[in-house]
Amino acid sequence: MPKHKTEFDFTALDTYQTCQRKYNYRINQGIVGKKPPIAADFGKCIHLALDSWYKNKDVEHAIEIFKATYVESVEDDKRTHKMGEWILRNYHSKYVDQPIEVLSTEREFTLPLPNGNRYIGRIDKIIRWDGAVWGIDHKTTSSLGDTYMRFHTPNLQFSGYAWAIRQLGYPLCQGILVDAILVAKGLLETASRAKLVPLRRDFAYRSEADIDEFLSVVTSLQQDIYSREMSQNWIPNWSACTDYGECPYRKICKEPVEFREKIIASDYVHEPWEPRKETPNDARSN
Repeated sequence: MPKHKTEFDFTALDTYQTCQRKYNYRINQGIVGKKPPIAADFGKCIHLALDSWYKNKDVEHAIEIFKATYVESVEDDKRTHKMGEWILRNYHSKYVDQPIEVLSTEREFTLPLPNGNRYIGRIDKIIRWDGAVWGIDHKTTSSLGDTYMRFHTPNLQFSGYAWAIRQLGYPLCQGILVDAILVAKGLLETASRAKLVPLRRDFAYRSEADIDEFLSVVTSLQQDIYSREMSQNWIPNWSACTDYGECPYRKICKEPVEFREKIIASDYVHEPWEPRKETPNDARSN
């Protein structure tokens, strides 16, 4: 009988909702492509730079941190040092005077759920703004229109963060301030820049009812995962094969069953899913 998992993070649950087979490959088996996604690495380095900026509002130092940690790739002419510097200078210009008090940065949590399991994760920042407590989640994206902003409510990740912040000693947490950052080549082009919105924020409020629904959904998902662990029948969701460009496991799924193990051996490596790492290589970023 397989051993049931007792710790769950948002990415694991979200992966399961997206595609059960993808969950089995990544979360259970620890199979990843040999090359980590560039978008996730760029976003991680922007996060590190913003962590520094929120301490002292020193944009020059933040830029130095970004350039020291991010390695440019010849395969991506959008995610560059020049782009990162432009983003950070624009961020500083727009937000430097906002009265935000940072209460905690990169706050890890491991919290008990009502069913006895544990929910784990990391919150970018916990802040106080005009007397109200919020979490901040920085998001880098290549598309920052109204459709992207509607993604935040309802949203399992942000409901989970709001619940966690309340459990961590801030019972009046209002929700999550989604700090969205556009990454687009047009930002560096004068003719295109006026048509783009490089920075947007959304106050994703969460009520007590929202928190209760989060706990109910998480419990149900975990029960469903247990049933799949027992049967070892991980149902693929082929409708999601091209989400965010392309699923990293599409090249496995599109081949006959008898060839899949050979593809895994040649094109993938084993990297156990460790959600307590600062930013897992396959964290969602686009």
